[in-house]
Amino acid sequence: MGTDAIRTRPITSPPAPPDDPYFYGWRMVPRWDDRKRQTWEKVPLTPWDVLHPEEEDFIVTNDAHDRDIHYLKDVFEECVAGRSGVRVLCDHRVLWEVPALGAHGPDVVVFENLNKPWNARRGTFPVKEMGARPLVIVEVTSPSTRYIDLDDKIEDYYRAGVPLYVIADRRETYDGQAFIRLMAYRTTPEGYVRVPEDPNGVWIEALKVWVQADGDRIVCVGEHGNRIPDLRDQRDAERQRAESEKQRADTEQVARIAAEQKLKELEAELKRLRGDTN
Repeated sequence: MGTDAIRTRPITSPPAPPDDPYFYGWRMVPRWDDRKRQTWEKVPLTPWDVLHPEEEDFIVTNDAHDRDIHYLKDVFEECVAGRSGVRVLCDHRVLWEVPALGAHGPDVVVFENLNKPWNARRGTFPVKEMGARPLVIVEVTSPSTRYIDLDDKIEDYYRAGVPLYVIADRRETYDGQAFIRLMAYRTTPEGYVRVPEDPNGVWIEALKVWVQADGDRIVCVGEHGNRIPDLRDQRDAERQRAESEKQRADTEQVARIAAEQKLKELEAELKRLRGDTN
């Protein structure tokens, strides 16, 4: 595909296990039989396909990963609200249009300098065609493909001209407790250099926001120290409060009905004792 031709060095993740060919995901590929009738074949993805996806690939992920990247997208979109020519993409195919560098599907990427409106129905974002310039990429690792984020993408994103690459590396302790370790790389003429670790997390100057790790979750903090809530966490909390309120109201209603019934029984018993037959 012209400038989408890619280098051939091997990548770091192992192949899918023999008993699970769809471990990384799958791609539906059109086939034609002898009578020119079209069918579809479900083709397993490889680590290479995960690194360089095609449109409509189904790549296996997990709920914790999805929750983090959609939180980041929501926060970043709020950070750039009102800024012209800026776009935040999540899990979207990006074609850099750089010689020998294939397309990628960053978890979250922010572009500026778009020279025309973006059609949100397009499956591939062509960087040069849009006149776009990347500001930052954040990848949240998954167990099966984390070494792609930690190795292959460091070289690729530098070549793509990404000035800041942030990795949220999800790990587990020996007793199964999950945690996130943050690391970041900034561009220099000689290549990426590792950003020194900061107890405040990773500062994204272009967005004026800190990205931090809080146990097994990613959190963002504004430049004035305000923690930015996860809208889904807020919705879940509101839903739980609503359910608790309904349960309390239901309990009170049951108690009220029981009390009214008990009062009727006591009044009936009192009438009986008085010999009141009315």
